[in-house]
Amino acid sequence: MKSKINNHDKNIKKLGQVFTPDFIVDFMLDSINYKGKDILKKHVLDSSCGNGAFLKNIVKRYVKVAKGENLSQKLIKKGLETYIHGIEICSIAYESCIKNLTSIFPANYDVRLEDALFVNDYNEKMDFVVGNPPYVRIHNLNTQTKKIISQKKLKGMVNLYLLFYFLSFQQLNASGKLIYITPSFLKNASGKILREKIYQEKKLIHIYNFKHQQVFPDITTYPIITLFANSQTSQKFNYSVVELKINNKEKVNLISTTEFNWKEVVIENRFIFEQRFLLESQKIFAKNQKNYCEVKNAFATLADNIFIADKFSFTSPNIIKIVKSSTGEIKECIFPYYYDEEKKKYVLKDFDKLDKNTQDYLLTFQSQLQERSIKEKDKWWGFGRSQSIKDTGKNKIYVNCLFNKKVSNVNFGLVPKGMGIYGGIYILPNKTKPKTIEKHLESEKFRDFVKTFGEHRNGNWYLINSRIMNKYLNYLISLSEKKEHNTKKNNYNEDRIE
Repeated sequence: MKSKINNHDKNIKKLGQVFTPDFIVDFMLDSINYKGKDILKKHVLDSSCGNGAFLKNIVKRYVKVAKGENLSQKLIKKGLETYIHGIEICSIAYESCIKNLTSIFPANYDVRLEDALFVNDYNEKMDFVVGNPPYVRIHNLNTQTKKIISQKKLKGMVNLYLLFYFLSFQQLNASGKLIYITPSFLKNASGKILREKIYQEKKLIHIYNFKHQQVFPDITTYPIITLFANSQTSQKFNYSVVELKINNKEKVNLISTTEFNWKEVVIENRFIFEQRFLLESQKIFAKNQKNYCEVKNAFATLADNIFIADKFSFTSPNIIKIVKSSTGEIKECIFPYYYDEEKKKYVLKDFDKLDKNTQDYLLTFQSQLQERSIKEKDKWWGFGRSQSIKDTGKNKIYVNCLFNKKVSNVNFGLVPKGMGIYGGIYILPNKTKPKTIEKHLESEKFRDFVKTFGEHRNGNWYLINSRIMNKYLNYLISLSEKKEHNTKKNNYNEDRIE
């Protein structure tokens, strides 16, 4: 599939082109042991080769080894054409790649101008698959690619690089190795299916995690390097924290390396490597955990710009106060629901039962509201999702779910009955005192939890989902309750002794 896109920013957005620095390429090639005379008859493929960042280094290594083995120019050329392969979707990057490779050693390189997702010729043939697959968010993908995503049952904010893992696993021969540098998939919802495959097959050899350090100048992402070997199945693998050293010479520096057992690190289908939480995880995520409180997702109107405003230009009995959970700002919200005493729940009003001001206002945006991703049975004047509507008549605590790197922005506050919450999550205290919940939200333990279980987001942010926070808050409260119970018991025993 050829592309006429030639603007660099558009290539990043549409094609996911993020070029890899040479010193990272060398680190990755060394990690899979692509060096020495054994590479002379080994097939190597980069399925998203761009301008040839990996292939250039591969050709240089191949030529150097071949010359060291006193191979003729003819044999070197034949070897390059036989064993080195590439695929690139962008015509401009493809032409640049060919030019870069021929400048090192003239040959008819097997580099194809195609969409790698639809190339099957290399399946089960490659000794090495290497690269930096494209980073493209799902809303920028074409219909054909979205169909493949659906077939793989990938869900959430799926990114194109995830598909390239599945593609590359198929390309490896029985003893093949794969090494990729990609955004981290260790915790995010979209990486669930990939994590399940990795855990089931246990071909993973090494993870190199840059954590919050930025590697690429053109894109904000949190990369990891993953190494797989098709020839082995192991219950153990290595995990390294790495950083870029750019003082005298650019290089990847290993800070620490730990050997992990699979049983230790898979927590709630996430890969967690912080030791303290590994010890506590079974208690945190116990199935019989008591629900002292509930953490839920806030209103999802799917049209906040229509339903929510600082202040509407008209008055209406269908307008309520609403809190933005990320900031605590109080705004106004059109709430087209009423509490049905007989059904004991909030129900969407018939349109003709809304006051005229609200009717006129919503009719102005009818076409936009109908274009939302809502179910056929849902009415166009209602919210896009029903979540949290039923809790409007309850006391709640709003809390942000997006935290900065230091987790110094834990915003929360009480929300009385009749007010709504949007833009994040909220907590129902149930039989727990709100002050108890607030104490835990302010604790250092909670901050550590966010850093451990939070999904990385652009700009040094962590995202925590409601289900994970629900588990942890209830765990913290259970510890407090147990401590308080033991204290009372000890005091009682002391009083009896006296």
